[in-house]
Amino acid sequence: MRVSTIGSTGRAEHAPTEHEIIPVGDATRVAPIVDEWRDLAARIDGSSYFQTPDWVLASWDDAGRPPAELALWRDASGALEAVVCLARTRERLVRQLPLVVRTTTNLGSGRPHSADHCGWPVLPNRVSDVQRWLARHRWRNALVLRHLDPQTGVPLVPPGARCVLTTKCPRLVSAGSADAPIGSTKLRATIRRSKRKLDALGVSFSWIPPEAMRPDDVDLLFTLSESRRSIKGPSSFIRERAADFHRALIRRGGPGRGPAMVLATQHGEPIGILYGFVWRDTFSYYQSGWNASWATLSIGTVLVSEAIRITMERGLRCFDFLRGAEWYKYRFGGVDRLDETWLLPRGSSGWLVRGKYRLLRMQRVLRGVRGRPSGDQGDAS
Repeated sequence: MRVSTIGSTGRAEHAPTEHEIIPVGDATRVAPIVDEWRDLAARIDGSSYFQTPDWVLASWDDAGRPPAELALWRDASGALEAVVCLARTRERLVRQLPLVVRTTTNLGSGRPHSADHCGWPVLPNRVSDVQRWLARHRWRNALVLRHLDPQTGVPLVPPGARCVLTTKCPRLVSAGSADAPIGSTKLRATIRRSKRKLDALGVSFSWIPPEAMRPDDVDLLFTLSESRRSIKGPSSFIRERAADFHRALIRRGGPGRGPAMVLATQHGEPIGILYGFVWRDTFSYYQSGWNASWATLSIGTVLVSEAIRITMERGLRCFDFLRGAEWYKYRFGGVDRLDETWLLPRGSSGWLVRGKYRLLRMQRVLRGVRGRPSGDQGDAS
Protein backbone atom coordinates (compact mmCIF):
# COMPACT_ATOMS: atom_id res chain seq x y z
CA MET A 1 0.00 0.00 0.00
CA ARG A 2 1.22 3.50 -0.81
CA VAL A 3 0.06 6.85 0.45
CA SER A 4 0.78 10.38 -0.68
CA THR A 5 2.93 12.44 1.68
CA ILE A 6 4.58 15.84 1.44
CA GLY A 7 8.34 15.79 1.26
CA SER A 8 10.89 18.55 1.86
CA THR A 9 10.35 19.85 -1.66
CA GLY A 10 6.65 20.49 -1.01
CA ARG A 11 5.64 18.06 -3.79
CA ALA A 12 3.49 15.03 -3.23
CA GLU A 13 5.63 11.91 -2.87
CA HIS A 14 4.73 8.25 -2.62
CA ALA A 15 6.19 5.94 -0.04
CA PRO A 16 5.20 2.60 1.45
CA THR A 17 3.37 2.90 4.78
CA GLU A 18 4.68 -0.43 6.10
CA HIS A 19 7.32 -0.27 8.82
CA GLU A 20 9.48 -2.93 10.40
CA ILE A 21 9.68 -3.49 14.17
CA ILE A 22 12.90 -4.90 15.61
CA PRO A 23 13.38 -5.72 19.31
CA VAL A 24 16.55 -3.96 20.43
CA GLY A 25 17.61 -7.19 22.13
CA ASP A 26 17.68 -9.04 18.79
CA ALA A 27 21.37 -8.47 18.01
CA THR A 28 21.24 -10.42 14.74
CA ARG A 29 18.71 -7.92 13.33
CA VAL A 30 19.99 -4.75 15.00
CA ALA A 31 23.69 -5.06 14.10
CA PRO A 32 23.16 -4.88 10.31
CA ILE A 33 21.29 -1.56 10.54
CA VAL A 34 23.71 0.32 12.82
CA ASP A 35 25.75 1.81 9.96
CA GLU A 36 22.57 2.71 8.03
CA TRP A 37 21.12 4.37 11.12
CA ARG A 38 24.29 6.38 11.73
CA ASP A 39 24.56 7.42 8.07
CA LEU A 40 20.93 8.57 8.04
CA ALA A 41 21.49 10.66 11.18
CA ALA A 42 24.61 12.22 9.63
CA ARG A 43 22.54 13.38 6.64
CA ILE A 44 20.00 15.26 8.75
CA ASP A 45 20.77 18.88 9.60
CA GLY A 46 20.67 19.51 13.33
CA SER A 47 20.95 15.87 14.40
CA SER A 48 22.91 15.29 17.59
CA TYR A 49 25.27 12.64 18.92
CA PHE A 50 22.49 11.62 21.33
CA GLN A 51 20.40 10.41 18.36
CA THR A 52 23.06 8.04 17.04
CA PRO A 53 23.15 4.28 17.58
CA ASP A 54 26.43 4.78 19.43
CA TRP A 55 24.73 6.64 22.30
CA VAL A 56 21.29 4.99 22.16
CA LEU A 57 22.43 1.36 22.11
CA ALA A 58 25.12 1.93 24.74
CA SER A 59 22.47 3.57 26.97
CA TRP A 60 20.14 0.60 26.53
CA ASP A 61 22.87 -1.85 27.44
CA ASP A 62 23.95 0.20 30.47
CA ALA A 63 20.34 0.51 31.70
CA GLY A 64 20.02 -3.24 32.04
CA ARG A 65 18.51 -3.86 28.59
CA PRO A 66 14.88 -2.87 29.29
CA PRO A 67 12.13 -3.85 26.81
CA ALA A 68 12.80 -1.66 23.77
CA GLU A 69 12.13 -1.65 20.05
CA LEU A 70 13.18 0.05 16.84
CA ALA A 71 10.70 1.05 14.15
CA LEU A 72 12.18 1.41 10.65
CA TRP A 73 10.71 2.95 7.52
CA ARG A 74 12.28 2.42 4.10
CA ASP A 75 11.60 3.67 0.59
CA ALA A 76 10.62 1.43 -2.31
CA SER A 77 14.29 0.68 -3.04
CA GLY A 78 15.00 -0.35 0.57
CA ALA A 79 16.88 2.81 1.63
CA LEU A 80 16.36 3.73 5.27
CA GLU A 81 14.22 6.86 5.77
CA ALA A 82 13.38 6.84 9.49
CA VAL A 83 14.46 5.18 12.73
CA VAL A 84 12.46 5.53 15.95
CA CYS A 85 13.43 3.82 19.20
CA LEU A 86 11.23 3.47 22.28
CA ALA A 87 11.70 1.76 25.64
CA ARG A 88 9.37 0.68 28.40
CA THR A 89 10.54 2.06 31.70
CA ARG A 90 9.46 3.15 35.15
CA GLU A 91 9.02 6.86 35.84
CA ARG A 92 9.79 7.93 39.39
CA LEU A 93 7.12 10.39 40.54
CA VAL A 94 9.00 11.77 43.57
CA ARG A 95 12.79 11.58 43.61
CA GLN A 96 13.02 10.80 47.34
CA LEU A 97 10.28 8.15 47.35
CA PRO A 98 9.91 4.77 45.55
CA LEU A 99 6.71 5.84 43.78
CA VAL A 100 6.87 4.76 40.14
CA VAL A 101 4.57 4.25 37.17
CA ARG A 102 5.15 2.49 33.87
CA THR A 103 5.83 4.75 30.92
CA THR A 104 7.10 4.57 27.36
CA THR A 105 9.97 6.88 26.48
CA ASN A 106 12.57 7.66 23.83
CA LEU A 107 15.40 5.20 24.33
CA GLY A 108 18.65 6.78 25.54
CA SER A 109 17.07 9.85 27.13
CA GLY A 110 16.76 8.87 30.79
CA ARG A 111 18.87 8.81 33.92
CA PRO A 112 21.57 8.40 34.99
CA HIS A 113 23.32 9.58 31.81
CA SER A 114 21.88 12.91 30.72
CA ALA A 115 21.13 13.30 27.02
CA ASP A 116 20.15 16.52 25.28
CA HIS A 117 18.83 17.36 21.80
CA CYS A 118 17.05 14.02 21.61
CA GLY A 119 14.96 12.92 18.67
CA TRP A 120 15.30 10.47 15.82
CA PRO A 121 16.72 10.53 12.29
CA VAL A 122 13.57 10.93 10.20
CA LEU A 123 13.35 12.31 6.66
CA PRO A 124 10.64 14.96 6.09
CA ASN A 125 8.38 12.67 4.08
CA ARG A 126 8.20 10.26 7.04
CA VAL A 127 7.23 12.73 9.77
CA SER A 128 3.49 12.05 9.60
CA ASP A 129 4.07 8.27 9.57
CA VAL A 130 6.17 8.54 12.73
CA GLN A 131 3.61 10.76 14.45
CA ARG A 132 0.81 8.28 13.75
CA TRP A 133 2.88 5.34 14.94
CA LEU A 134 3.77 7.09 18.21
CA ALA A 135 0.14 8.08 18.82
CA ARG A 136 -1.07 4.50 18.35
CA HIS A 137 1.85 2.65 19.91
CA ARG A 138 0.90 -0.74 21.27
CA TRP A 139 2.32 -0.05 24.74
CA ARG A 140 -0.68 1.87 25.99
CA ASN A 141 0.89 3.58 28.98
CA ALA A 142 1.93 7.24 29.11
CA LEU A 143 4.33 8.36 26.36
CA VAL A 144 7.09 10.63 27.73
CA LEU A 145 9.40 12.05 25.05
CA ARG A 146 12.29 13.62 26.92
CA HIS A 147 14.57 16.50 26.01
CA LEU A 148 13.58 16.73 22.35
CA ASP A 149 15.63 18.95 20.09
CA PRO A 150 13.46 21.77 18.66
CA GLN A 151 14.55 20.98 15.11
CA THR A 152 14.86 17.20 14.95
CA GLY A 153 12.68 16.03 17.83
CA VAL A 154 9.72 18.31 18.50
CA PRO A 155 8.31 18.08 14.92
CA LEU A 156 7.80 14.34 15.49
CA VAL A 157 5.56 14.75 18.54
CA PRO A 158 2.15 13.10 17.98
CA PRO A 159 -1.13 15.03 18.17
CA GLY A 160 -2.61 15.25 21.67
CA ALA A 161 0.74 15.52 23.46
CA ARG A 162 1.60 18.57 25.53
CA CYS A 163 4.90 20.18 26.43
CA VAL A 164 5.60 19.70 30.14
CA LEU A 165 9.20 20.86 30.46
CA THR A 166 11.73 23.04 28.68
CA THR A 167 15.47 22.80 29.21
CA LYS A 168 18.02 25.53 28.56
CA CYS A 169 21.00 24.30 26.54
CA PRO A 170 23.36 27.22 25.83
CA ARG A 171 25.58 26.97 22.77
CA LEU A 172 28.18 29.07 21.04
CA VAL A 173 28.13 29.15 17.24
CA SER A 174 31.25 30.28 15.41
CA ALA A 175 31.17 33.54 13.51
CA GLY A 176 33.35 31.87 10.88
CA SER A 177 36.80 32.30 12.42
CA ALA A 178 38.53 30.54 15.29
CA ASP A 179 40.21 33.88 16.09
CA ALA A 180 36.92 35.73 16.65
CA PRO A 181 36.69 37.27 20.16
CA ILE A 182 34.84 35.09 22.66
CA GLY A 183 33.07 36.41 25.73
CA SER A 184 33.31 39.80 27.39
CA THR A 185 36.35 42.07 27.37
CA LYS A 186 36.82 41.41 31.09
CA LEU A 187 36.69 37.64 30.63
CA ARG A 188 39.20 37.73 27.77
CA ALA A 189 41.60 39.78 29.91
CA THR A 190 41.28 37.28 32.76
CA ILE A 191 41.97 34.37 30.41
CA ARG A 192 45.00 36.08 28.89
CA ARG A 193 46.55 36.67 32.33
CA SER A 194 45.95 33.09 33.45
CA LYS A 195 47.16 31.68 30.15
CA ARG A 196 50.44 33.61 30.38
CA LYS A 197 51.07 32.19 33.85
CA LEU A 198 50.22 28.67 32.70
CA ASP A 199 52.50 29.03 29.66
CA ALA A 200 55.35 30.13 31.92
CA LEU A 201 54.85 26.99 34.01
CA GLY A 202 55.05 24.73 30.96
CA VAL A 203 51.33 23.97 30.60
CA SER A 204 50.09 23.10 27.12
CA PHE A 205 46.73 22.10 25.65
CA SER A 206 46.16 19.41 23.04
CA TRP A 207 43.26 17.84 21.17
CA ILE A 208 42.52 14.12 21.44
CA PRO A 209 40.11 13.26 18.58
CA PRO A 210 37.60 10.39 18.77
CA GLU A 211 39.80 7.98 16.81
CA ALA A 212 42.65 8.51 19.30
CA MET A 213 40.59 8.03 22.46
CA ARG A 214 41.24 4.95 24.58
CA PRO A 215 38.96 3.34 27.21
CA ASP A 216 41.66 3.99 29.86
CA ASP A 217 41.22 7.74 29.29
CA VAL A 218 38.01 7.45 31.32
CA ASP A 219 40.01 6.66 34.48
CA LEU A 220 42.07 9.83 34.05
CA LEU A 221 38.89 11.85 33.49
CA PHE A 222 37.36 10.61 36.74
CA THR A 223 40.58 11.10 38.71
CA LEU A 224 40.75 14.74 37.66
CA SER A 225 37.00 15.20 38.08
CA GLU A 226 37.23 13.92 41.66
CA SER A 227 40.07 16.34 42.38
CA ARG A 228 37.98 19.22 41.01
CA ARG A 229 35.01 18.20 43.16
CA SER A 230 37.15 18.55 46.28
CA ILE A 231 36.79 22.30 45.65
CA LYS A 232 33.59 22.63 43.63
CA GLY A 233 31.43 20.17 45.57
CA PRO A 234 29.63 16.90 44.74
CA SER A 235 28.52 15.82 41.27
CA SER A 236 26.27 13.14 39.80
CA PHE A 237 29.14 12.16 37.50
CA ILE A 238 30.38 9.25 39.63
CA ARG A 239 33.07 6.78 38.61
CA GLU A 240 31.23 3.70 39.92
CA ARG A 241 28.10 4.52 37.95
CA ALA A 242 29.35 6.08 34.73
CA ALA A 243 32.86 4.83 33.93
CA ASP A 244 31.87 1.63 32.12
CA PHE A 245 29.27 3.51 30.08
CA HIS A 246 31.81 6.03 28.79
CA ARG A 247 34.30 3.30 28.01
CA ALA A 248 31.59 1.71 25.87
CA LEU A 249 31.03 5.03 24.06
CA ILE A 250 34.75 5.28 23.31
CA ARG A 251 34.77 1.76 21.87
CA ARG A 252 31.85 2.69 19.60
CA GLY A 253 33.51 5.91 18.39
CA GLY A 254 35.34 6.46 15.12
CA PRO A 255 36.91 9.18 12.96
CA GLY A 256 34.89 12.37 13.30
CA ARG A 257 32.33 10.98 15.77
CA GLY A 258 32.15 10.09 19.45
CA PRO A 259 34.01 10.97 22.66
CA ALA A 260 36.93 13.38 22.40
CA MET A 261 38.78 15.66 24.79
CA VAL A 262 41.05 18.62 25.27
CA LEU A 263 43.95 17.66 27.52
CA ALA A 264 46.02 20.07 29.64
CA THR A 265 49.48 18.82 30.59
CA GLN A 266 52.51 20.18 32.39
CA HIS A 267 55.69 18.69 30.98
CA GLY A 268 53.66 15.68 29.84
CA GLU A 269 51.78 15.20 33.12
CA PRO A 270 47.97 15.53 32.77
CA ILE A 271 46.48 18.26 34.95
CA GLY A 272 43.12 18.91 33.27
CA ILE A 273 40.57 17.41 30.86
CA LEU A 274 37.54 18.79 29.08
CA TYR A 275 35.51 15.87 27.70
CA GLY A 276 32.68 15.79 25.20
CA PHE A 277 31.33 14.38 21.95
CA VAL A 278 31.97 15.16 18.31
CA TRP A 279 29.12 14.85 15.84
CA ARG A 280 28.89 16.53 12.42
CA ASP A 281 29.98 20.16 13.02
CA THR A 282 29.38 20.21 16.81
CA PHE A 283 31.39 19.55 19.94
CA SER A 284 29.13 18.85 22.93
CA TYR A 285 30.89 19.63 26.21
CA TYR A 286 29.88 16.94 28.71
CA GLN A 287 32.29 16.97 31.68
CA SER A 288 35.61 18.35 32.86
CA GLY A 289 38.14 17.77 35.59
CA TRP A 290 41.38 19.29 36.78
CA ASN A 291 43.94 18.97 39.52
CA ALA A 292 42.71 21.07 42.45
CA SER A 293 46.18 22.48 43.06
CA TRP A 294 45.81 24.52 39.84
CA ALA A 295 42.54 26.21 40.82
CA THR A 296 44.17 29.55 41.71
CA LEU A 297 45.31 29.90 38.08
CA SER A 298 41.72 29.54 36.74
CA ILE A 299 42.59 26.29 35.01
CA GLY A 300 38.90 25.45 34.51
CA THR A 301 38.14 28.73 32.74
CA VAL A 302 41.22 28.44 30.53
CA LEU A 303 40.30 24.85 29.68
CA VAL A 304 36.91 25.98 28.34
CA SER A 305 38.52 28.83 26.40
CA GLU A 306 41.15 26.54 24.86
CA ALA A 307 38.54 23.90 24.04
CA ILE A 308 36.47 26.48 22.15
CA ARG A 309 39.53 27.67 20.24
CA ILE A 310 40.82 24.17 19.43
CA THR A 311 37.48 22.76 18.29
CA MET A 312 36.76 25.80 16.14
CA GLU A 313 40.21 25.47 14.52
CA ARG A 314 39.26 21.93 13.57
CA GLY A 315 36.15 23.05 11.75
CA LEU A 316 33.61 22.35 14.51
CA ARG A 317 31.50 25.48 14.22
CA CYS A 318 29.25 24.85 17.25
CA PHE A 319 30.43 24.50 20.86
CA ASP A 320 27.43 23.15 22.77
CA PHE A 321 27.45 23.61 26.56
CA LEU A 322 24.44 21.27 26.87
CA ARG A 323 21.80 21.55 29.57
CA GLY A 324 21.99 23.92 32.51
CA ALA A 325 21.91 27.69 32.94
CA GLU A 326 25.23 28.02 34.76
CA TRP A 327 26.42 31.59 34.55
CA TYR A 328 29.86 30.83 33.09
CA LYS A 329 28.28 29.52 29.86
CA TYR A 330 26.80 32.95 29.15
CA ARG A 331 30.11 34.68 30.00
CA PHE A 332 31.57 32.81 27.05
CA GLY A 333 28.74 33.98 24.80
CA GLY A 334 26.42 30.98 25.03
CA VAL A 335 22.93 31.50 23.60
CA ASP A 336 20.04 29.37 24.81
CA ARG A 337 18.50 26.64 22.72
CA LEU A 338 15.47 25.09 24.41
CA ASP A 339 14.93 21.35 24.43
CA GLU A 340 11.38 20.22 25.21
CA THR A 341 9.87 17.25 27.05
CA TRP A 342 6.42 16.18 25.83
CA LEU A 343 3.80 13.96 27.42
CA LEU A 344 0.98 12.05 25.77
CA PRO A 345 -1.03 11.25 28.94
CA ARG A 346 -2.57 7.86 28.20
CA GLY A 347 -4.25 6.05 31.08
CA SER A 348 -4.01 6.84 34.79
CA SER A 349 -0.20 6.82 34.66
CA GLY A 350 -0.31 9.74 32.24
CA TRP A 351 -2.08 12.03 34.67
CA LEU A 352 0.27 11.04 37.49
CA VAL A 353 3.27 11.86 35.32
CA ARG A 354 1.68 15.17 34.35
CA GLY A 355 1.34 16.00 38.05
CA LYS A 356 5.02 15.22 38.52
CA TYR A 357 6.00 17.75 35.88
CA ARG A 358 3.68 20.40 37.35
CA LEU A 359 5.48 19.96 40.66
CA LEU A 360 8.85 20.12 38.93
CA ARG A 361 7.87 23.41 37.33
CA MET A 362 6.99 24.87 40.71
CA GLN A 363 10.35 23.77 42.08
CA ARG A 364 12.17 25.44 39.18
CA VAL A 365 10.31 28.68 39.77
CA LEU A 366 11.21 28.63 43.47
CA ARG A 367 14.86 27.97 42.65
CA GLY A 368 14.83 30.95 40.32
CA VAL A 369 13.33 33.17 43.03
CA ARG A 370 16.08 32.07 45.39
CA GLY A 371 18.72 33.03 42.83
CA ARG A 372 19.85 29.52 41.93
CA PRO A 373 20.36 28.51 38.27
CA SER A 374 17.19 27.09 36.74
CA GLY A 375 18.06 25.16 33.60
CA ASP A 376 14.77 23.28 33.36
CA GLN A 377 11.49 25.15 33.20
CA GLY A 378 8.09 23.55 33.10
CA ASP A 379 5.11 24.47 30.97
CA ALA A 380 2.10 25.52 33.04
CA SER A 381 -0.43 24.19 30.53
